[in-house]
Amino acid sequence: MKKTFFILVITLAFNTVNSQTQPVFPDGGLEVKWVSVPSFRGPYNDYSIGSGELMHTLNSLYGFEGQEFQTELTAFKETNAHGGQYAMRLTTCNFANMLLVPGAFATLSPNFIAQFIENSGNISVVHGFEGKPTHLQGYYKFTPVGGDSAAIEIELYDFDVTIASEKLVIKQAVSEWTYFDIPIHYSIGTTSDIKIIFASSAAYDFGNLFNCQGQVGSSLFIDDIAFSYIPLGITQPLLEQFISKAYPIPASDRVIIELDKEFSGNLLIYNMLGSEVFQTTFSGSKIECNTSNLQSGNYFYRIMKENKIYSTGRIVVE
Repeated sequence: MKKTFFILVITLAFNTVNSQTQPVFPDGGLEVKWVSVPSFRGPYNDYSIGSGELMHTLNSLYGFEGQEFQTELTAFKETNAHGGQYAMRLTTCNFANMLLVPGAFATLSPNFIAQFIENSGNISVVHGFEGKPTHLQGYYKFTPVGGDSAAIEIELYDFDVTIASEKLVIKQAVSEWTYFDIPIHYSIGTTSDIKIIFASSAAYDFGNLFNCQGQVGSSLFIDDIAFSYIPLGITQPLLEQFISKAYPIPASDRVIIELDKEFSGNLLIYNMLGSEVFQTTFSGSKIECNTSNLQSGNYFYRIMKENKIYSTGRIVVE
């Protein structure tokens, strides 16, 4: 009974992304993706709810029908922001008096439901991702209840191999906006997938939410989240500001990079060791590059302007 019910809840709660496509990423300032969602309990605010988004909250549990299954919102649009108009508050709550739900803003695996049904107990929260950020940065506040802790976690993968894993556990109350900077240390490999979790209670278990522990009412506030890269000073809002795609795959003598909107900036192409092999300035929604001088292999690109990364992707040269 519990498991059937829980599978239904998770199906309603999470949208997933095909890890083989470049997802639509929200802005790190948490400004533009807030929408009003209708429900039988009335409309509520949620962030980044589309099926093509990378990051999701657990707010859809709020609209689950049935009085015995009602819960409170776990993510809120906050006007007391560090920068811009809005920030996000994540708050731990009880769901249906059956389990504790941490306020979470996180990536989710495309096969999350299948793994839960199989009772594998090993839920990976991953999506397609390009590039190798050196730091995850941003601002937070934390209001714990009863000694609870919050957490910010990031892992990067070379397909099924973990090549970086970092976790910041916040154990004390923090009443003012405070800067965090999580260095990302890599083993050998190239990035293909990523996991990011912001949680108001650190003892979460996305393999089985019945195992989550924490205190109802603990709240983690987050804002202005970004990746940084070498050279220092280059930042990438979490995450891309628009979609880009490269074709043909593989390319031989030329590759075309197409954006989903007009933009003026710089295109930089790097090999898998991080060395720059090509750079050009462009204006418009399509960039054509000569790749005949590049060796066969994988490359990644950045769309940049004034030391800020707006989109990334991968190029394959034959």
